[in-house]
Amino acid sequence: MPYKIICDRDDPKWLDYRRELGVGSSESPVILGLSKRTSIVSIYAEKCGVQLPELKNQEALWWGRTLEGKACERYFDQTGEKLQPYQNLLQSTAYPFLTCTPDAINIGGTFAEIKVTAYRIQEWKDGGVPPDVNCQCQHVMAITGTSEMRVLVLFFPFELNYTTAIRDDAFINDLLIPKCRSFWEHVQNKSPLPQEWIDGSDATSKALELLYPKSEAGGSIELDGEYIDVFKERQNLKTQEKEAKAKAGKIDNRFKLLIGENETAVLPDGSRVVWSKGNGSRRISYKASKASKQGE
Repeated sequence: MPYKIICDRDDPKWLDYRRELGVGSSESPVILGLSKRTSIVSIYAEKCGVQLPELKNQEALWWGRTLEGKACERYFDQTGEKLQPYQNLLQSTAYPFLTCTPDAINIGGTFAEIKVTAYRIQEWKDGGVPPDVNCQCQHVMAITGTSEMRVLVLFFPFELNYTTAIRDDAFINDLLIPKCRSFWEHVQNKSPLPQEWIDGSDATSKALELLYPKSEAGGSIELDGEYIDVFKERQNLKTQEKEAKAKAGKIDNRFKLLIGENETAVLPDGSRVVWSKGNGSRRISYKASKASKQGE
């Protein structure tokens, strides 16, 4: 058996095991730079035991889990292949830093990934399995040793699409395993965070604040000369931000003058500028037409 079963999802320690044992299949796309749902620094902080604020929409999560079962039922109606919800947390025996909890499994032992979404619908229809979801599937297949996975996506309002993700050994061996191994070594060793992990997201900012909640009075470090240019770049960005805000404000005011006591200004290409009242004051908004977007 290429994996061992740790516990099922209903076990009170499921979240603890998931945090402590390794990288989950929903986390590897972030580590590989294929998903922006959170940041690698945020995942690192969580794995190190930092209590992060709950960013997920619990209502959406509840509906997602509930509708996964309905997606399996509809899939059976359309294909004759029965998928059973799967609850077990699995850990790879060959790569113990990899864990997963697949969504479902068929009678032949093929696992399934199920998504319920109102977003990225065209991406699914145009290109098949999106890169981040394919990464999740490769992660599961790396653990289970299987050669393919069913991928179901239930679009709102009520449209089920499905396909099959095929195992990609080059992706698993050259990208997934090395990057997840490196990440997990940083967690275990509490190594300094690599600069390449740092992005400008709110998730990273909050994680850094929680990783370093205190400062030592009078504490100081000496940096290399390369950071002079980084410092100057940040100062320039601050200046550009002020200039951009002033330019945007001038444009807003020009449109406000044109609109006057009306509510909407319509441009020749169909784009609209709306200056409407809400919460006691008028607010201006911009709505680009399809023709305008296509011309960008």
